[in-house]
Amino acid sequence: MSPKNKILILTSIFLLIINIFVFSTLNLFENRIAKIITSLVFLSFFIYIKGYRHPNIFITIMSFTICNLLMFNYESLIFNKLTSYVSIIGYSALIFHITKRTSIKKVDPYILVFFGFLIILNLYCLYVIMHTVSYKMIDVSQEITHYIYGLFIIFSCIVAACHSFTQNTKKSMQLLIVVLALSLMDLFSFLAYYYDWNILFYYDRAFHIIASLFIVKYTIKLSEREENVKIE
Repeated sequence: MSPKNKILILTSIFLLIINIFVFSTLNLFENRIAKIITSLVFLSFFIYIKGYRHPNIFITIMSFTICNLLMFNYESLIFNKLTSYVSIIGYSALIFHITKRTSIKKVDPYILVFFGFLIILNLYCLYVIMHTVSYKMIDVSQEITHYIYGLFIIFSCIVAACHSFTQNTKKSMQLLIVVLALSLMDLFSFLAYYYDWNILFYYDRAFHIIASLFIVKYTIKLSEREENVKIE
């Protein structure tokens, strides 16, 4: 393991411990500050390795960092919607990055049928979740925004899974972990907030760190590959 990866992993473990401690002992304001600091640490890593040379990945990590800043006023309808819109931008950039590297023709037809089933199942789950919390929505537009947000999450997972199946490389697996971790982070955060299941915020923090860690690791791998191509 390279020194860069060791530092990254040790930092991730340290941040996870800090986040758990803050969530266990302090209030909502300090919790949100801890999440922002975590995002900024990984963003600093990302900039240090010149990850900005990969625009779609840069947009993704910036979008989720901005979302954590917007979360300070999440109880406001405007900031609530803005958080969803910015997240959608992040997922859109990630989807665009993946689709450029994926050929649908290489995917086995049986796998496509399986993914079709998963899409239907996830759409049903999205409907059930939204239906049970609809009374907590301030207006219809907020509910529609969350539906659209959920659709982008589902689509990004399917695209990442297709990419992983067709490429079957360490890089494609890292990218799949990024998408799944982001999706689970958003799911647990949503359930914790709207269902008042505060215990799920622990999972939100854990998956946030996993997603951020693998975004940086994936970008390192991506940059190494491009450097090797230049040398050749």
